[in-house]
Amino acid sequence: MKKDTPFLQSRFLNPTLVAVGALFLSLIIAYAIDRIFSLLVDVAQSTFQPIPAFLLAYSMPFILAAMMLVLTWALLIRLPPSRTVAIIYIVIGSLFIGTYLTAFTGFPIGLRNTIIGHIRFAIIDLGRNSSLYHLAAFLIVVGLASLFRRPIKIEFPKDEK
Repeated sequence: MKKDTPFLQSRFLNPTLVAVGALFLSLIIAYAIDRIFSLLVDVAQSTFQPIPAFLLAYSMPFILAAMMLVLTWALLIRLPPSRTVAIIYIVIGSLFIGTYLTAFTGFPIGLRNTIIGHIRFAIIDLGRNSSLYHLAAFLIVVGLASLFRRPIKIEFPKDEK
């Protein structure tokens, strides 16, 4: 690998797969944090031990912010610009935001017993303060930023090559 090849760019790693993999990994982490928090709240209500739920509630914004910063760093700085990845981020974020908006509008009865209905119920069951909701909004913003960005040119002095 040459010196001017940025990290995460090699002939072995496809940048699109890395970006989409990071997207799904961040969604899984956000969903897991929300589920663990809801389970800790249930345990706290039955055992009167609210300390673990409080600790996770106070650390959740820091975990989410760190995850968002790493995702932004990888997408906007380390990976080459890709309109495909930007559009995937915007579409996935819009789908999750749209799922949350179905709580205020009607949802077709025929879709409630399908996989779409089960996913919708699992997402809406997390509540309005869900990390998944905030991450979906962030995905739309970072997707738009990635769509309109210009590539960064890395130049090294001629004697270092």
